[in-house]
Amino acid sequence: MKTDDLQRKLPPESESADEPKFADDDDLPEDYELEEFECYMTEPATLADLEEICEIDELMAVTPGRREMVERAIRSDTCKIVSDSKQVLAYMIFDYSHQKQGCVRLVHVAESYRRQGVGLDILEGMESTCGKPRIYASVHKTNLVAQRLFQRAGYRKTKEWDGEGMIVYMKKIWEPMPELDEDDSEPVTIQ
Repeated sequence: MKTDDLQRKLPPESESADEPKFADDDDLPEDYELEEFECYMTEPATLADLEEICEIDELMAVTPGRREMVERAIRSDTCKIVSDSKQVLAYMIFDYSHQKQGCVRLVHVAESYRRQGVGLDILEGMESTCGKPRIYASVHKTNLVAQRLFQRAGYRKTKEWDGEGMIVYMKKIWEPMPELDEDDSEPVTIQ
């Protein structure tokens, strides 16, 4: 469809005054400003994203095996990215390996996009597609930024492993349906 086909038109004068009217931009008041907003997409990472993921993750160069871990996650479709139309802003590795529940293995937001809701966006996107009732995440005690992110997203602290310096967070995102007894199998009539 051409851009010209998408222009808004005034309704005929015969229409009711109560109906909303659409106008061309020329008919808007001079001081009217359109509000700009950022639009982020959460999508599966591909091998083509790997270099950009490495660029935004300052720990990649100093953490042995991190790049290989991300590459394995991409190949197994457990790595997601958040991007705008130009670049990768964040990535996450998520699987179902902890007690057969959802497990956030890693969340990393590019430094220039932290504290702007990108981390919450990637967590909410993952939560909306999670097929299990609970999601777990472990965070190092010294990683206060990640602790705040999970707390803001509604995760609660469930365990601390002092020997490893880790904190486990959990969020219940839905309740499983109770199993029906044979007596409960009668149809219910709603009046």
